[in-house]
Amino acid sequence: RLMQHAADNQILLDTAVSTQLSAAFHLTDLGWIQVKGKADPIHIHTVTAYQPPERQIRHIERLFGRNDELEVISKQLSVISSPKASPITDYRSPITDHRLPITGSITVIIGEVGQGKTLLLDSIRAATEAAWQSTPDGGIWASGISLAYGNTFTGYLFIELLRDLLNLPPAATPEQTSHRLRDFCQELFGAARLDSTYPYLAKFMNLPLPTDIATRLDGLSGESLRWQLFELIPDLLRQLCKQLPVALVLDDLQWADPTSLQLVERLAPLTAEMPLLLLLALRPDTETRAWTVVQSWNTSTLPVDPSHTGATDR
Repeated sequence: RLMQHAADNQILLDTAVSTQLSAAFHLTDLGWIQVKGKADPIHIHTVTAYQPPERQIRHIERLFGRNDELEVISKQLSVISSPKASPITDYRSPITDHRLPITGSITVIIGEVGQGKTLLLDSIRAATEAAWQSTPDGGIWASGISLAYGNTFTGYLFIELLRDLLNLPPAATPEQTSHRLRDFCQELFGAARLDSTYPYLAKFMNLPLPTDIATRLDGLSGESLRWQLFELIPDLLRQLCKQLPVALVLDDLQWADPTSLQLVERLAPLTAEMPLLLLLALRPDTETRAWTVVQSWNTSTLPVDPSHTGATDR
């Protein structure tokens, strides 16, 4: 009966419904109307806009028994966040102030399923982001996780990583994601490089593009796009590290697809040049390509002690 009073494309809500909506819905008060069958007038509202909330931080269980692991990662984070030195924005220029650039590191976190690798990383992220938010300099934390069946999805791990960097709201549509990516590229690379960055990242993430740009990229082969990404994603991290220290978490690396692993290999050398911390979590499966890759580097290895499995406050 209430909707009989609604205009085209309008939703009318009574007080009982409107008070249950989240702050993401913008309501307009339409006053009181008389509805057939109701003795008293009804106070109504209409929805005029919807603003998706910012990315939600999920509840993290309290962590026990991981003090050693937390201390190791916290020390690495303190190194890249150190205010005692400044990263050099142009690595080709000579150092004239006698300060060394802040550099990062790679830590490989190894543990079987259920031993708490993801909880450990989520806990350190929550604490680190809270600390970074209280300082003007802060830092950037982004993470991606591979899927058990994701080996056939080219670059899936880095698509997840890029979505996290964009700080998307939970209900973001492909169009909203594409617009946010465009803004991100313009802010990071500048307007002069927008056409050489945004279209390739959007195509990689399977996002809608303006017709003229989509037409221009129609003939781009998958192999050509991969080589664009091999140059573009490391450059993206360089630009971010010039602004703030960056911590990247790549979880369940044993399931990563070949393109994602190649991108990880491209990022590894950057940790010796700038404040970039790579935290790579995987199972001790020596038959996987990921295991071969990480064992070929000079990295810190952090085994997750199985004796502490499930040590959470429930």
